[in-house]
Amino acid sequence: MKKNIFRGYILLPLFFLLSLSAFSQGGDDDITASFSPITLPFNALGSTVFANNDFDDVTSAFDDGPDWFYYYCATSSATIWTTISFTPGGLANPVFPQIVIYNATTLDVVAITQVAGDNSGTMGAPFEPVAGECYFFWIDNANFTGFDYAIQITNIVPAHPATPTQPACTNIGFDSGSTSGWEGSWGHSMQIGATGDLTPIYTPMFFTMNSGQHDITTGGVDIQAPISQVCPLIPGNTNSIRLGDGPNGAYGGSRIEQKFQITSSNALFTYYYAAVLQNAYTIEDLDGDGISTDTVPHLAEEQPYFQIDAEDCFGNPIACGNLLVTGGPGIPGFTQIGNSGVFWKNWTPVMLDLTPYIGSCITIRFTVGDCSQGAHYSYAYLDATCAPMEIISPPDVCQFQTSVLTAPVGAAGYSWVETSAPGTVIGTSNTLSITPTTTGTFTYQCTLTSLVGCNSTVTTTVTVVPGPSITVTNPTADCSATVDLTAPGVVTINSGTGTLEYFIDAACTIPLASPNAVTTAGTYYIRLRNAAGCFDVEPVTVAYTGLPVDFTSNLSEGCAPASITFTHNSPTSVNCVWTFEGGGTQVGCGSVTQQYNSEGTYDVTLTVTDVNGCTGSLTQSDMITIYPEVNASFGVNVYEQSILYPVFNFTNTSTNATSYIWEFGDGTISAQTSPTHTYAETPGVYHIILYASNAAGCNDSAVAVVSVIDELIFYVPNSFTPDGDEHNNIFFPVFSSGFDGQNYTLLIFDRWGEVLFESHNLAFGWDGTYMGQLCKEGTYTWKILIKERNKDNHHEYIGHVNLLK
Repeated sequence: MKKNIFRGYILLPLFFLLSLSAFSQGGDDDITASFSPITLPFNALGSTVFANNDFDDVTSAFDDGPDWFYYYCATSSATIWTTISFTPGGLANPVFPQIVIYNATTLDVVAITQVAGDNSGTMGAPFEPVAGECYFFWIDNANFTGFDYAIQITNIVPAHPATPTQPACTNIGFDSGSTSGWEGSWGHSMQIGATGDLTPIYTPMFFTMNSGQHDITTGGVDIQAPISQVCPLIPGNTNSIRLGDGPNGAYGGSRIEQKFQITSSNALFTYYYAAVLQNAYTIEDLDGDGISTDTVPHLAEEQPYFQIDAEDCFGNPIACGNLLVTGGPGIPGFTQIGNSGVFWKNWTPVMLDLTPYIGSCITIRFTVGDCSQGAHYSYAYLDATCAPMEIISPPDVCQFQTSVLTAPVGAAGYSWVETSAPGTVIGTSNTLSITPTTTGTFTYQCTLTSLVGCNSTVTTTVTVVPGPSITVTNPTADCSATVDLTAPGVVTINSGTGTLEYFIDAACTIPLASPNAVTTAGTYYIRLRNAAGCFDVEPVTVAYTGLPVDFTSNLSEGCAPASITFTHNSPTSVNCVWTFEGGGTQVGCGSVTQQYNSEGTYDVTLTVTDVNGCTGSLTQSDMITIYPEVNASFGVNVYEQSILYPVFNFTNTSTNATSYIWEFGDGTISAQTSPTHTYAETPGVYHIILYASNAAGCNDSAVAVVSVIDELIFYVPNSFTPDGDEHNNIFFPVFSSGFDGQNYTLLIFDRWGEVLFESHNLAFGWDGTYMGQLCKEGTYTWKILIKERNKDNHHEYIGHVNLLK
């Protein structure tokens, strides 16, 4: 991995550099540090609190705080382990430390780790030096105030503690609320794998359980995905574990493992996992436009990952026990959270058949790792159970009764057969219900297929023991007698022996109090059960022979609201109770009338009693059908229109109707739902009727009145020529409509306002004379006073007319 280093120098007073050097060897920049090289092993207290931010990795905004350097020249190629411990600072003042190790000559970065607000207080990075090469160990912090730390640089490999063998699955599901029985490790030390590797390299730095990497979960939901933090697939489960430091891409990796002895009691090992992984990528300028906007996924050896390994005592992988999921643009079986590039998978069981390892041991190991570039993450939730690898079944199965066989959970597929017919699959889930009809011994076999396609087979043998068999004959009774279900002839025992029991319900949980004196009609249940617990249950019906009941109605259907009359036709009855579905009851042995206001289909029941106290009842199901009430209504855009535009728009607001007829009052009709109608251009008043109906024949009507009103229309000429020829000798207005001829006045004035002419007759106009003399050529003023025909509206109009000779 190559990174660009920006080197900037700030001159500090000599006494300040000396004070820092006295506190911790090294320097505020790489040049100063090179004057005081360290030797290994190196242990010191360090601080960036009083250091300067004069040395940055220009490819990252992470390391933009005060920094400190150490210089070392390698004498061998043995792995060097660098760790620092610090006080995290919490949420109020989080510490964001980074360790970068780079070649002092080439400036190539050989190891890097960073923690975005991690609360572990410890981090580290391993790398393999080249003998004779010199290196800078650069401690940086994004917090401008710096931080104090303790540093260790050593060739001594951290001791990998031996994993003890547990006597069985010890605390395998974290039920103790702790990680007892498990071994753990962690470290912010993910490195790029070799070309072609499936994952980055996880190098444990600390062989402890860290609360930030190994958290026992007791409830709640994950912060990002809808994953329950306690596995819900295990009945009664209260604890699981979260492996990894959550959504924190900080070169982090963590592991948990347990080695345990295998016996027949724990040969079925099932682990449950849920995981969250991020697609790791970089932004580059692939198209050469000078802008880095192209997304390039990391290689597999750089991607965050989640891995499960199962090994035998000798470290050999167990077939079908391993799982590897790596980040990427799409992860099979995972769901993406929006467009975030984060993928998740809900709790999934994986079953391991450890029968071949009984008497030996296995190791189960879970590992998560962030991406090796330090910006993308992976974490997982884990749980596990141990159980015998067997089918759970009753020792004996009763003939004719249903029993359930249960195979181990956690397989991806199941296939059940009965070995006498191995080619016939009789079930495909982890449970199988059987109802044998013959006695004998039968062997059932279930093949379990794991998620990766491995098969395991479990078998069980069941013995079908004879079950008793009975036949029941329904007794008869009249209306004045009780029924004895224990009497001879009611139950016939066909086979087997046992005790007869009587119940009210089919599940045989409510005993019948007095089976020898039943007084209520209905269905009861008789059970014969033998000493082995096998039984046969048969129903028995008690039906009293009572009074015949008959009734009729005048209608079987109608439109709401509907009144329907019911007539009782059993003359011997003295007491009659009618029960109307949805409408209460009525009493009467003659005819009764019931009002139905809502649509629907209704039952009617009549219960009668005669003088001897015998009763009878009849229910006629769905006897009456009521259709919805039609309500006709409509609106009109206006209720008056002028004869100049006698057009009306009608809006149908009817309910429960399917067809319509409109009568517009002028002899025309329409079947449209909401029509538009145009009347003749003459005044008039019209009654509009809407008839609405539905398919059931229910109907209604609505009425409205509209008017076409007259308009006052007339024409006044602006000139006339009273020259005695046959054209245009008389001046008068021409009225077309809307006027009242009995209320009309025409006045002509000269320019001094003197009245020259007056008329009250529409047919009598001005001939241009005054007092018998033709007036001079010129312009004269006219005034017209008129009243509208059908309204008490008076109008006055004034204008001018030209007299021409």
